[in-house]
Amino acid sequence: DDILPDGFTKVKPRKTRRNKTDTTGFPPLPPPKSQSETSHSTASDSNKQPVPNLSVTSTPSTSQVPEDTTAQPPRKVRVTPIVLRDASRWRGVNHKFISLGIKFERAVAVDAGIRIIPKSEDDYRRIIRLFREEEVPHHTFPLPSERNIHAVIRGVHATLSEIEIKEELQQRGYSPLHIIRLKRGGGVPMPLVVVILPKVEKSQQLFNEHELLGLAIRVEVQKNSRLIGQCHRCQKYGHAQSYCTAPPKCLKCASDHMIHLCPQTEQEERKCANCGGGHPANSRTCRFAPKKNLEVIAQRRNVSYADAARDATRAAPSVGSSANTQNVDLATALRSLQQIIGPLISATQALQAIFPANG
Repeated sequence: DDILPDGFTKVKPRKTRRNKTDTTGFPPLPPPKSQSETSHSTASDSNKQPVPNLSVTSTPSTSQVPEDTTAQPPRKVRVTPIVLRDASRWRGVNHKFISLGIKFERAVAVDAGIRIIPKSEDDYRRIIRLFREEEVPHHTFPLPSERNIHAVIRGVHATLSEIEIKEELQQRGYSPLHIIRLKRGGGVPMPLVVVILPKVEKSQQLFNEHELLGLAIRVEVQKNSRLIGQCHRCQKYGHAQSYCTAPPKCLKCASDHMIHLCPQTEQEERKCANCGGGHPANSRTCRFAPKKNLEVIAQRRNVSYADAARDATRAAPSVGSSANTQNVDLATALRSLQQIIGPLISATQALQAIFPANG
């Protein structure tokens, strides 16, 4: 300390200590008590009743929680459903299942008939085999393990035929089931080909191909169109013709035959197989047509749902391909021309008989 001339001592002010941040995560320790305070607190604590610990036990952190090493149950795989189209045959079919030991998860009544969920893929195959042997009308879908591979080949010129493409793929070791040339509106072919292959390891190698018949190509997985498909056999929505054995319905007249056997001409009135209205079964104006299809079309055209529905109402529903329509128009024109030329030929022959040409 500094001593002043008057004999006084200069006292320096003490600096206040700031609480340092405790990095240990524990609360600071209290200052030590004196001996008198310790004896007083000990005497007072002996007279107090013990207080139960009501504090909530803190949950340990995630890093301290032991991992659950127990094996999780395998995820249940849902088997492809089968729809019995004739609901009146369900009792007989159910008795047949019991006698043959065919198991199913449940059977639900739906608009199309009875929807059956098999217990396993083996039960699915046994039901399909039984329905085919007994000629039970039904429709179903392919098993995930048996679904074909759909590939799109870009860059295939329109002059190349499907037969040439199929033969080239077969020479490379592939087994194409179908080759489909994509076309624009009006039947104009595009440089795009859809190839359907069986689900085998070799088929996956097609996506690594970059050349076909001397042309540079690009192979892609076919994207889902998001449209609800329509069966070309029974005209119902939600399944395909290749997995349907229901009685056939004509697209144009709703009779019990396929469309290529229909005797109707293009000028005759149509009848819907779904609602009975005066339009083909594939008309978007039908009340049974899925609304989701119009929503997808509206998104693709970047228009409102009302505009898409209005366009579908104004547009003439498509019954056959444009090529078939052109063939019908050409045949009608030829018949009309024959009716005009026939009398002229007869008149010419009569004139030649009256006025023979000079030799």
